[in-house]
Amino acid sequence: MTKLALTVDQWAERITAALQKTVEGVFETGRVLVKAKAALPHGDWMVLFTPNAEGDRMVPLSVQSADKFMRIWKERGRLNANYAHGRNLPGSWRTLYELVALPEAILDEKFAAGEVTPELERQEVVGWRRELTRADRIATLATTATAAPMLRYPVLLADPPWRYEHVISESRAIENQYDTAEADDLGKIPVGDWATDDAVLFCWATSPKLAEALDLLTQWTFTYRTCLVWVKDVIGMGYWVRQQHELLLIATRGDMVAPAPADRPSSVMTAPRAEHSEKPVVAHELIERMFPSLPKLELFARRPRDGWDVWGDEV
Repeated sequence: MTKLALTVDQWAERITAALQKTVEGVFETGRVLVKAKAALPHGDWMVLFTPNAEGDRMVPLSVQSADKFMRIWKERGRLNANYAHGRNLPGSWRTLYELVALPEAILDEKFAAGEVTPELERQEVVGWRRELTRADRIATLATTATAAPMLRYPVLLADPPWRYEHVISESRAIENQYDTAEADDLGKIPVGDWATDDAVLFCWATSPKLAEALDLLTQWTFTYRTCLVWVKDVIGMGYWVRQQHELLLIATRGDMVAPAPADRPSSVMTAPRAEHSEKPVVAHELIERMFPSLPKLELFARRPRDGWDVWGDEV
């Protein structure tokens, strides 16, 4: 007998029913959310968290909160290893999320000291994380990346091959230069699986593709933070205006550590334009200065670069 797929309304009912202020309720909510995300098309998934005209959502969560519930469920083993020994966990999902965001060694230390109790507040856990020095957090990220069963990356750079609706002439069509992809297909690339839980993603976007790029960041499990601007030495083509800049979006997930103040670059890069769609090497250099010791992955790379792993058709 074929099992019927659940509708968006049915998934909303299941998620809402799972929401309880107990550890079991938090785990169950995360479990149902994971199943719903796998079962629903991306558009239907986002409908669950989009307010209607009255400001109501189908489920009483934002998509960012849903991501945190899912992370708690996926990392429940770290909590259960101690919970099973008689130590009670706090029932607040916000506190549980901060706990799973802690490095494993620190979390085990706090459990062993008896500091994790049902009364534990989120802000106290945030304070524990702040006790870690930036250098310690960077070292932990590097260790986490290489210790995983599959190498994962805390620093990623992507130059998605956007497909455009308007082409000035067939001789200028982007498909003449390289293969392009629809936004929905780009969203299916499992970038989130290749990143560490705490990670930063730098993603190139042109002005016409900004909305799609922001949506793509969400599909890849990252949250937009800020951006840099590449100002080119020559003016290009454009449907509304002639373009002379591109955006390098910066997005994070988890509790990614920021670069040291001395390593934070200007938000404006000035560099000459090279081959069609080729990005300036200055972008790689500034990322390397921001995170010199962390493993890095470049997606849709055109050529290898020392210190980076690369992925894409052209390499």
